[in-house]
Amino acid sequence: MLVNPAVPTLQTERLIIRPWQRSDANDMFQYASDLEVTRYAMWPAHSSVEESIRDISDAISRYEADSWMYLGIEHRADRKFIGSVGYVGWNRTDRRAELAFALNRSYWNRGIMTEACRAVLQFGWIEMQLHRVEAKCIATNLASIAILTKLGFTREGLRKEAARMDQSFVDVLEWGLLRSKTARDLAAE
Repeated sequence: MLVNPAVPTLQTERLIIRPWQRSDANDMFQYASDLEVTRYAMWPAHSSVEESIRDISDAISRYEADSWMYLGIEHRADRKFIGSVGYVGWNRTDRRAELAFALNRSYWNRGIMTEACRAVLQFGWIEMQLHRVEAKCIATNLASIAILTKLGFTREGLRKEAARMDQSFVDVLEWGLLRSKTARDLAAE
């Protein structure tokens, strides 16, 4: 039987990946209300800081109830909350989870999200004992496609018009990464 690991704080060279905190609300609102950030998000842009506060309060409750693993990204040098990364769905029976992420536009194109995802994936393989990690993104989201490809994910499918964005439906790509593939890739490096 799998035991729920404690909600982690992970550290990389540039990042602290940690549970959301109430004090993150203004920084979260900064990226969650940015239409460039949310253009490809599977959630609507925040229209007020109160929405960010509600999301954070919900996350804190979920951390306490079921070891929810969607975490905040804090930039070490700036000491600023700049995004989120982690698992938004975790099927303990099948040992699989869904990876999701969002990042403040000011930090794009620096390898930050790839660095954050690698840390979260490592936690998933070791502490959560995952066998498989899944991800999905809007089919036109080239940045997420590049990140998932760099992480070793394989595109597994296209769901036609599977998500509603504004007033239209858009295609969604489905991705998968197996623990065994990651182990093979690491051994080859």
